[in-house]
Amino acid sequence: MHSLWAHHALALRFAAQLWPAGAVHTDTDVILNGAFLTHAALVEPTPLVRIGEASAAWPAQTRSPQRFITVLLTRVVRIDTVPHSSRLDVWVDARFDKCRPNFAAARLVGRVSAHRHPRMLLHPVSGDSRGLVRLPHDLTTGDLIAVPCEGATPLFDVRTGTPPVDHARGDAADPGEDDPSAPCRK
Repeated sequence: MHSLWAHHALALRFAAQLWPAGAVHTDTDVILNGAFLTHAALVEPTPLVRIGEASAAWPAQTRSPQRFITVLLTRVVRIDTVPHSSRLDVWVDARFDKCRPNFAAARLVGRVSAHRHPRMLLHPVSGDSRGLVRLPHDLTTGDLIAVPCEGATPLFDVRTGTPPVDHARGDAADPGEDDPSAPCRK
């Protein structure tokens, strides 16, 4: 029994090394530099990124020489059941082909789930990259998933080609709304 608890403690310690220094994990959220990820998803459309310094215990065997970790917050847009299998294919609004995600540390944010955590494939809506993750079996469209990634990844590299959905407004964000040269509309 003691070895089971020791193995679990080591797994948690390793998983914590994959997140930025000072990241605080609660039952429903991750807090980075005093800001809740779920709050950020209410203010900004997903996907979104938060970049922080790697912890001092950052594993030396990682592929990136950079001392930064990006947290990619993405939203579930579709869930498919694989025929003749209990595995789920989860489609999200972010790309993974230009970042180095640590899928083993991916987690659900925004709510608590007591359901088991089976393996499922996390797919971007566009692009070919995907990763095996363990997320709650009761995952639904609209759920938020946080994935730590090695290095500093800009938002441009994880955005899909489709306009992001602004869930605070409930519609697709206008690509020109942040463009200062865009004409004003009334």
